[in-house]
Amino acid sequence: MRPHTGLVVLAVLAGTALTGSPAAAVDDDGAPALDITHWLPYGGVNLWEVPLASGDPAFGRPQLVTSLVAGGWDWGSSRTEAGDFGDVSGVDDGSPDWLISHRQPDGGLLLWVVGGGPDPTPHVWEDLRTGGWSWEHSRQLVGDVDGDGLDDVVSVHLNPLAPGDLQANVWVHRSTGTGFADPVLWAQLQDPARPWRQPFFQIRYALGDVDGDARADLVSTDGGFTFAGDDGVRHVVHLSTGTGFAAAGPVAGGPPTEGWSFTFGRELLADVDGDGREDLVSSRVQRGGGLEMLVRPSVGGAFAGTAQKLTGLYAGGWDYFLSRQYAADVDGDGRDDLVTQHAQPDGGSLLWWHRTDATGAASEAPVVIGVLSGGGWNHWVNRATVGHAQPV
Repeated sequence: MRPHTGLVVLAVLAGTALTGSPAAAVDDDGAPALDITHWLPYGGVNLWEVPLASGDPAFGRPQLVTSLVAGGWDWGSSRTEAGDFGDVSGVDDGSPDWLISHRQPDGGLLLWVVGGGPDPTPHVWEDLRTGGWSWEHSRQLVGDVDGDGLDDVVSVHLNPLAPGDLQANVWVHRSTGTGFADPVLWAQLQDPARPWRQPFFQIRYALGDVDGDARADLVSTDGGFTFAGDDGVRHVVHLSTGTGFAAAGPVAGGPPTEGWSFTFGRELLADVDGDGREDLVSSRVQRGGGLEMLVRPSVGGAFAGTAQKLTGLYAGGWDYFLSRQYAADVDGDGRDDLVTQHAQPDGGSLLWWHRTDATGAASEAPVVIGVLSGGGWNHWVNRATVGHAQPV
C-alpha cells in the first residue's frame, strides 16, 4: 500500500451501475476496496469494486467485477461479504473474494464464493439446505477466526428454545482454501436476564481482532444497558480461542441519557489508533441533527468504558439515516480511516473519506473520493463491504 501524498477532492468519473465491462483489478497488495453489490431491475446483481487505497490509479472509481443474472440470482435473497478465502478459481490475483449467501426455495441457503481475479465464476463452497438451516434466521460474518491466514465464515443462527426463550448458535465454517469445512458449533449465546431478545433485530454481531492475537473475535451489541426498552447500548466481546468463542468478557456501553441508542446507532470494528487491535466505532444520530462518530479503543480483550468523539457532522446535509460507514486504511499510515457512503438528491451517492489524524483519536474534515451517480446507481438498492488485496 503506497503512502498518501495529500488531501484532495477528486473529480472522479462515476461508473455505470447497471451496465459496463469488467475492469482488470489493480495489483496493490493489502490495499482496501469497497465491494458493492447492486440490484439489477431485470433480475440479478452487479458486483462492483471501488479501490480505496489513495495511491491506486483507480482510487475511488467503480470497476465492474461481474454481473450475476441467470440462475436465479436475486439481490433481495442474498447477502454479501468480502474476504480472502484462498485461490478460489485457480487464477486468483490476490484481490478480494466475495461470499454470497443466497436463499434457496426450501428456505435453506447456499454459500457461494466469487474469487478475486480474471475468473469471476461463482462456486458453491457450502450447501446448507438440510439440517434445519435457514437463510432468514441466520447471518453470515467473515473473518479469520482460527488465525491460519484465511478468512472463515461465521454463521449466527437463531435457535428458539421456547416462546420468549431465544438462543443464538454460532457456527464456524473454516476455509480450507478450496472450500468450507463442515460447520462446527463454537458458541451458544443468550442473555439469561433477557432471553426474549431476538438475534439480528435486537442484537447485532460483528467480527474483528479485538485483542490483537491475529484471530477474529465476536462482538455483540444490544440495547440492554438497563432493563427498559431501547435503553442505550451494550457491547460484549467473545474472544476467539482458535477453536471456540469464549464466554462474555467485560461489557462496555452507555445509557440513553448520554445519547446512546440501539435503534438509532450502528457499529463497526476498525483499528483507528494503529495498535494492531480493532476498536469499536459507533455512528449515531447527533443531538440537534446530523451524524456523530465515536470510538471506544480496544484495551485488550474488551473496549474502553469511555467513548471518544471522532467527529460530529452537522451542516452540509449530513444525515445518519442517509449514510453508511465503512473502515479502511485509505492512506496506508497503519490507522484505519472511516469512509461514508452518503445518499444524494439524484438517488446516487458520494463516497467521503474521514482521515484519522496522527493522534488516532479524531477524524479530519471529510473529502469526496468517489461519485456513484447516474447510469443506474441507486443508494437504496446497493450494499457494500470492505475487502483487502492479499499477496498471491
